[in-house]
Amino acid sequence: MPFKTPTGLHIFGYNKDIIENIIKFWLKSYLFCIASQLGE
Repeated sequence: MPFKTPTGLHIFGYNKDIIENIIKFWLKSYLFCIASQLGE
């Protein structure tokens, strides 16, 4: 990590939360698509 300041760690943690939220949202959409295909 090039930034070892509290601000850098805060930004890194903030980005980590955003990435986790995007992954969770993508997984929900992916599972919904599979369920829709199985239902047809």
